[in-house]
Amino acid sequence: MKKNKLKIKDNKRLANISLRVLCLLTLVIFSLFFLVGYDMPSLTKEGMVEPLLTNTVLVFTYIVLFLSIAIAVWSLIKEFLLGAQLPSVQNGIKVKLIRNSTFISVPTLLILFFLLGSSSPLKVNGITFNNAFWLKASDMFIFVSILLLLIGIVYATWGTIKSYRRA
Repeated sequence: MKKNKLKIKDNKRLANISLRVLCLLTLVIFSLFFLVGYDMPSLTKEGMVEPLLTNTVLVFTYIVLFLSIAIAVWSLIKEFLLGAQLPSVQNGIKVKLIRNSTFISVPTLLILFFLLGSSSPLKVNGITFNNAFWLKASDMFIFVSILLLLIGIVYATWGTIKSYRRA
């Protein structure tokens, strides 16, 4: 039992440190982006602004995206392999029901909103974007994010009201 508690503390400490490092890196990179060469005129298009550190922000974003996808895949595999050993109810919370419904509903919502997403061309800064896949993907992420945030707010409110009624 003591070994398990130590492992949990180490995992929390690692997550805390990595969150702080990621926040600090994000703060530094975006601060530099806006403070150093933000108003550089574009060499190719007249009247457009091309910030100096755009490539740095893009590379940082791609690295964070790749790491988050890798960690998500790793945690899904770990959860799938270790999930069978979990009890179905912990501290009065139906853990397996929540895990299974999340595991099924999130990919289902992503697929559904991708299929329902708009692929009509979009004009931004005089440039027309007409790649149907990316237009549908951006719609999917926007609408699924909003829906999941609303679901989280509703359940948090419901849980708070439910706990006040018990007291």
